[in-house]
Amino acid sequence: VTKITKVILGKSTAVNIITMSSGKTLTCTPSHPLIASEEMDIIKSVKVKPGDYLLTYNQKLDKVEKEVVKSKETLEGEFSVMIFELEDKEHTFVSNGIVSHNLDNKF
Repeated sequence: VTKITKVILGKSTAVNIITMSSGKTLTCTPSHPLIASEEMDIIKSVKVKPGDYLLTYNQKLDKVEKEVVKSKETLEGEFSVMIFELEDKEHTFVSNGIVSHNLDNKF
């Protein structure tokens, strides 16, 4: 289990709602990094499009697998967001079943 060591509160003028073929959804900022492959290829959520693959966590099988993006919706407005600093040196975590990355604040 990855331990969160710090939570930073912020604002964003847009969020993306990404829906996977399994129905898993993630609401995140356009700059939120997601993992696109087992090789740890990282893609910003703003660049994700339907038909792309992202890594997801299958809880029933207790494994990470590639899954196709079904849709992406962008909402504009004023949104409160949280940035997590993680104890894990790999900086990966699962958000609503979708594998995310925090890039150690280098993004």
